Amino acid sequence: MRDYELKVENEFRAQEINELSGEFKAYGIDFESLVSCSPKHKDTRDALLNIALYCVRDAELLDKIRTKKALPVKELTERLGTNKKMFERWRKYIIALVVILAGDYPYIKSYLNIKVGEKE
Repeated sequence: MRDYELKVENEFRAQEINELSGEFKAYGIDFESLVSCSPKHKDTRDALLNIALYCVRDAELLDKIRTKKALPVKELTERLGTNKKMFERWRKYIIALVVILAGDYPYIKSYLNIKVGEKE
């Protein structure tokens, strides 16, 4: 029974990865480029996650990201008071987080250990 559950879970995980890959392509992102542009420091990852959460929670920003397939950098810098260079450098990473957080990807979220609403 346990082997069957693992097999089904792996099939769902693979399906999620395929769906996410297709969604990333619409934004001009692939997994290889995402690996090369991912931050190494935890504090940077946390800051970028907070930016992505801000975008997901703001319906207007999320709609702009989904329709234009790009980050509204000027608007985000004005709202968050964050340096424009930060958005330019981490654009793909932030968009990837927004796509994952706004989408229905429970297995990927659990793999990335993203717990929205918790202080982790």
